[in-house]
Amino acid sequence: MKSFFVDIVAKDEQVYSGEADYILLPGWDGEIGVFASHTPIISMLRPGVCKLRFENQELVWAMSEGFVSISGDKVTAAVTFAYSPDEIDDELAEQELESARKALSEKTSVSMTDEDYLKEQRALVCLKVVKEYLDE
Repeated sequence: MKSFFVDIVAKDEQVYSGEADYILLPGWDGEIGVFASHTPIISMLRPGVCKLRFENQELVWAMSEGFVSISGDKVTAAVTFAYSPDEIDDELAEQELESARKALSEKTSVSMTDEDYLKEQRALVCLKVVKEYLDE
């Protein structure tokens, strides 16, 4: 399988820089699966699970919203955070979820770009990654 190059940057930190056979990203309108020679695109990312495979190894991150650029055989994702399962504090994520849900319950309308909605989604994805991938 032909590989391609991936850079995942969160704030000022390089989360991953290297080869991949496949990457799955949480696109704003659905998941984006990328193999080598993917059609070039620039897209928004929503909070979600990111999976990267290279040579029979899989890496997983809980990823916040951001952007991805796919061009030729290079993928660059710029996000606020990308945490591996062992980096996530599940108690803090539970607190963030509770706080976001309380704030959302006090609003009459909410959009997908509302900060409290995004805070809720970030916490949910962190909890999902801990539950599904921490013990693997």
